[in-house]
Amino acid sequence: MKTLRVIEGIPARMASGGEVSSSSRFPQLSARRILAEVPIKADGSFHLTVPASTPIQLQILDDRGLALRSCGWIWARNHQAQGCICCHEDPELTPPNRVPDALKGTAEMAAVPLGRRISVDFNAEIAPIIASKCAPCHRGGDQTPDLHSDASASDTAAKFQRLYEALLAREGEPADTSGLGKYLHPGRARTSPLVWHLYEQNTAKPWDGAGARGVAKPIPDGKGATLTEAEKQSIVRWIDLGARPGARPEPTLKVESGPSR
Repeated sequence: MKTLRVIEGIPARMASGGEVSSSSRFPQLSARRILAEVPIKADGSFHLTVPASTPIQLQILDDRGLALRSCGWIWARNHQAQGCICCHEDPELTPPNRVPDALKGTAEMAAVPLGRRISVDFNAEIAPIIASKCAPCHRGGDQTPDLHSDASASDTAAKFQRLYEALLAREGEPADTSGLGKYLHPGRARTSPLVWHLYEQNTAKPWDGAGARGVAKPIPDGKGATLTEAEKQSIVRWIDLGARPGARPEPTLKVESGPSR
């Protein structure tokens, strides 16, 4: 537990990328992008400056960059200081009189300009990895999912939609809204069989219930091209950010007020 990811929620009217019209996919999570990934101090504390009046979510990451825990959406007003310690202490005890390590230095800056906010574009970043590294071994039904596309080579958008639909295949009936797909779980990379396959081990945690007992399917020896760590990280981020189709969200158009902590 070394890194904290700060995620910005994007209003629906400002998100782009379009919808994929298919009964096989899950209801999409809200569009989001990464404001920052900052180190957590040795005592578990962190100190951030975030954009005011902006919905944010905090994720604790493991050494692979997989989200271990995510909080609900929170926000702070202009120049508001907000802390977590009081809510997570025993209400019948006085908190220890100590200064967290994070308050002994400068706050990490998560109120970054629009151009530095990170989102993962399925069409530009994920689909090319799947098409070049995964599809060669997942055509013709020999391996699941079947990543064969009937679209012509020039019809890139249709090919990418076919890849997206194959990856987002449901585990159960179309009416199932559990968010548990055959190959990935939007918002939870660590429990996604696709991620287990890439890392050749179950990356779920004990609190994930049945997911922690699943068996990873390793990549067969001599099959397929090896993904780089950067490519694996792109897929992990894409899933943890909701596994949305299409392009990245448009920049937020509003002018933000002063930062909050």
